[in-house]
Amino acid sequence: MNRRRRGFTLIELLVVIAIIAVLISLLLPAVQAAREAARRTQCRNNLKQVGIAAMNYHDVNNCFPPAFSQTFGPANGPRFCCGICWNCTHCIPNIHTWGERLLEFMEGTTVYNRICMNGPIFAPANIQTGCGPICYTQLNAGACCAVGPTRPAAAVIAAYVCPSAPRSANPFVEKSTYYCEGCCGAAGYPLYYAGASDYTAVSCYDDAVNSVYTNLVGPTDPQVTGFFQGCAKIGVLSWTFLRPGVQPVRIESITDGTSTTIFCGELAGRPDLWQRGVKKIAKRAPCGNLASWSTSEGSFPPNANAGGCWSCVDNGYNEIWGSTFDGTIIPAGSPTDTTVCIINCTNQGKTGLYSFHPGSCGLLMCDGSAHMISENISLITFCRLITVKGRSPVRTSSKVFGRGKPPG
Repeated sequence: MNRRRRGFTLIELLVVIAIIAVLISLLLPAVQAAREAARRTQCRNNLKQVGIAAMNYHDVNNCFPPAFSQTFGPANGPRFCCGICWNCTHCIPNIHTWGERLLEFMEGTTVYNRICMNGPIFAPANIQTGCGPICYTQLNAGACCAVGPTRPAAAVIAAYVCPSAPRSANPFVEKSTYYCEGCCGAAGYPLYYAGASDYTAVSCYDDAVNSVYTNLVGPTDPQVTGFFQGCAKIGVLSWTFLRPGVQPVRIESITDGTSTTIFCGELAGRPDLWQRGVKKIAKRAPCGNLASWSTSEGSFPPNANAGGCWSCVDNGYNEIWGSTFDGTIIPAGSPTDTTVCIINCTNQGKTGLYSFHPGSCGLLMCDGSAHMISENISLITFCRLITVKGRSPVRTSSKVFGRGKPPG
């Protein structure tokens, strides 16, 4: 008797494969969502660690750290700066940032102990000035050379890096925009290797954001009638050792309340430039021409978006000017009274905050609490969260959303 051997037909195999493919397609989004939820939690935990370090710093120093410090002194003999950088023929800045000062309070003591506070974070370096070369001999960040990545400024600090943020390199070569080549009558700050930071100071809001805020709340709002210490509306990480008359920020001086005042925020992905989730080629403006960021590269390296490191002066002093909703720059001095984007449109410095967490962005408050806020947060609420002494109440239920849909 012949026995027929049974098996699967081709059609049956194709049906099974199709069913498996459908199940996988249904499962993958859930897996990706779970992974992103874990990354979001880690990012919030990073902010929490920064908050604990800031509170410990406050306990020791009775104030929060300065956004950055810049002092002037001699180099290679009796050369002194006249006191203000832009009035000098040669400039000898000793730069350090809030990110450095928190290291010893957040398991970064080994790196902190290697930093020489008597010299700039980018030392050693030779800079040509109108009065000849200035030599920094402190072994800090180092110039852009083979040994640069071994210096303390190039250290990768895990708590400063968001796990959701893509980055082409870490550490990377940094060149400041705020103090760039040609400023101060000198050759400017040198290139140096720097460890990344996805968290930035939120120093104040101004320009287009200030214009929209004023238009929305009216001329009698306390944050419109007041003018606070050199910027339209200032935050905690705004005071520096450079600006005369600006006082350290203490908890008791935050009259708007520590739970409703931002300490720092998420501005992820730099030095790469991102606009609405699309990676772009970052273009840099010549010094003193910040308004042309989007159209001029000057002499800077391509694909460099300044301020993405914990030792960067541009990370220490970061105003919020706003951008268009497609992520392009609104030039400084071109105010708008209609709409402006403040979160998740671009990670270009001095425009707003940016996160790779869909629909949200991380904030650290002055009471040490960390939050993921919606990218649709009201512009009014956001501006009032920035200020230390704005005297305007924070309304989370405002009907006007700064990140919302453009008119029409």
